Amino acid sequence: MRAAQLTRLDGPDAVEVSEIDEPTGDGVVVEVHAAGAAFPDALLTRGLYQYRPDPPFVLGAEIAGVVGLHKGARGGAFILKGDPDLVTRSIRDMFHLGRISLDNLTEARTLIMQIAMQLASERIRPTTVAALERNVDRLTMLPVSGKAAERVAISAEFYRLISQATDNTVLQVIIEALTDIVLQQVEQSNIEFFPNLIAHRRRLVQYIATRQVDEAKREMTEHLQRLRRHLMRAERSAAGNKASRPLAEETSP
Repeated sequence: MRAAQLTRLDGPDAVEVSEIDEPTGDGVVVEVHAAGAAFPDALLTRGLYQYRPDPPFVLGAEIAGVVGLHKGARGGAFILKGDPDLVTRSIRDMFHLGRISLDNLTEARTLIMQIAMQLASERIRPTTVAALERNVDRLTMLPVSGKAAERVAISAEFYRLISQATDNTVLQVIIEALTDIVLQQVEQSNIEFFPNLIAHRRRLVQYIATRQVDEAKREMTEHLQRLRRHLMRAERSAAGNKASRPLAEETSP
């Protein structure tokens, strides 16, 4: 979306019209038709107003436009955009409450990714292939003993790019929801860096880019099954440690 941003605290001349990301979180979507510049805006451009945000930020407290409305599922209207995070939160809550097992979660993800490999191989664009290759390059720059959080963030982006390559919004929501929860478990379990992870992802990107569907499915499935076994072992180990603590406390003098 386009916005008039103040890039530095250097007066009105520092206002530039640029493309910015769509806003996220709770709020009202307004299609702005006109915006006014008032005295407080002039003070803001020089950092002289009582409220002093750090640049870059969007000016304009006075706007006129149309509130975005969408038809509700049962009629009427709502003004908030659909939030895919609701799906993630619902599945995560069921997982933490024990309604969904780790085994079921990882099994479902493996099956969903089979479909994703089919569609991604058929529909992927060169720009997405390039983005996936850059993502793998970033992974190679991380030290093997680096923080799990950094690897998890890069992995989340990798699967997000694959989900976008399917060009199917429903699959995108499901893939990102399941991936988010699984990667949280990876980070919490502190699973060691798979020595063949980079080679696996390079092969996978190549298979998808060259539309080798069967090879892409096999490559993805073998990796996810390997990850699934690691997570299941970590879960059993954590459960064993938790069970041994009360016993140790009871037998200690």
